[in-house]
Amino acid sequence: MFAKRKMIISMIFMLLMTLPIFAQKIGYVSSQAIREKFPEAKQAEQRLQTMVDNWKRELDDQQKVINELEMEIKKNRLVWTEVEKAEKIATFEKKKKEREEYATRKLGPNGEYDAAISLVFRGVEEKIYAAIQEVSFNDNFDIVWDKSTQPLAFINPKYDLTVKVLKKLGINVDDMEKQQQEAIDKDPRNNKKSSSSGSTSSTKRTRTRKPAEVPEEEKKGIFDTLKDSVMDGLQDMIKLPGQSSDSTKSGGATPSGDPQLLQSDTTGIKKP
Repeated sequence: MFAKRKMIISMIFMLLMTLPIFAQKIGYVSSQAIREKFPEAKQAEQRLQTMVDNWKRELDDQQKVINELEMEIKKNRLVWTEVEKAEKIATFEKKKKEREEYATRKLGPNGEYDAAISLVFRGVEEKIYAAIQEVSFNDNFDIVWDKSTQPLAFINPKYDLTVKVLKKLGINVDDMEKQQQEAIDKDPRNNKKSSSSGSTSSTKRTRTRKPAEVPEEEKKGIFDTLKDSVMDGLQDMIKLPGQSSDSTKSGGATPSGDPQLLQSDTTGIKKP
């Protein structure tokens, strides 16, 4: 009974379902590989590295002064007066604090380094983002992941758009394109699809033909048959206890034309 009820409910859902479901097309890129190949990204990285190198040299010079003061204090701590020793120690602590503040201001969170990254790479990131958008739109992709920021556990190389994005940016990527094609050919998932498509080429040609139209009367007959099956099943589900399916279909009358009594109501009732 449960299986029959489940089948009826499924048929009802099939009748009511009107919205089609479409699969989403998903691809991915490697933003790190794009930046490594994009000349403007390399130039921006060099500018940023130059700034960082200058800051590090300044920090090294400050540390050198601190180290010299520390050595001087250890060497003369026994011959200096208390006043001289206090002055040197105060200078030493001041230099250490200045260096810490400089490092935090330049390389700390929300410091000049973070601001420089946003400023130097802004134009580069906008161009890369625009290229990804254009390639994704042209190839009808609904979602494109960046595997450099979010590692992907399962990927097919044929959905890698990195090469296409680099080509859109005007970069020669013949070697990368060749490597990607080799990876696509080695993937058994792609080989399976290509072999099956080759063996059923004639089938694909027939699929392009216009499907035969079903007459409206035949469509109505199929729908009525399906509806009757559903209604019969529903009646079986809600029939009274002891009532047979044959009596329900025949309108509850006996062959002689007299009304048939329900089995549960015949106790203690005599026929006339």
